[in-house]
Amino acid sequence: MRRCPIKESGVFTAWSLNRGLAGLLLLAVFLPCCVSSGVSGPFALVPSEGGHARFSEEGLTVSARHLGEDDSAKYLEGKGFVSLSGDLKKLELFVIFLEVINQTGKETIIDPGGIRFLTGYGLTLSPRNYAHLYSDLPPGPAREEVLKGFHRISLSRMEIIPPGASLERILFFSRPEKVGDQTGLFLGSLYVGGKSLDNVLLSFKAVPLEE
Repeated sequence: MRRCPIKESGVFTAWSLNRGLAGLLLLAVFLPCCVSSGVSGPFALVPSEGGHARFSEEGLTVSARHLGEDDSAKYLEGKGFVSLSGDLKKLELFVIFLEVINQTGKETIIDPGGIRFLTGYGLTLSPRNYAHLYSDLPPGPAREEVLKGFHRISLSRMEIIPPGASLERILFFSRPEKVGDQTGLFLGSLYVGGKSLDNVLLSFKAVPLEE
């Protein structure tokens, strides 16, 4: 059995790779070596320690947490988006809550175009965006209300985080039929002061849920 080339430290796991598509492809190839039996059906994503998967470097902290069905509903309803909460289940989406805290003294940029969820089986998923939901939902006033809410709370466009500020957004992904025991959230477009960080992977363990 091959050893997995993930270096873990505390509550986060991060890989430093060459920038760009080559790094993402390498992640997609290597991550399956960490898989044993995998999880089919409903699942939860749990960091190795603590409540969040976390990356921290020189004043920049990025943390992620999987929101299960109940937590997603509470979060969305708390933001006033009751209809969006109901549509999550219909569309078979799962949600990751992402927080970026910028104490670097420099402007930080995060672009969802470089974010991927790695299932642990060589498959990468892009976050669902406005166009995806527009085509998934039936026409009508309800769709417009859902899309309005989605645009406000999701990471659906490039965001600039000034020094001393923070950003909270959620990411929607299509729910895969099966995930590996080891999965990850890949952040490929993260910039501090105009400089790209090495590609960062926040690592999760997948655990099965009773249906």
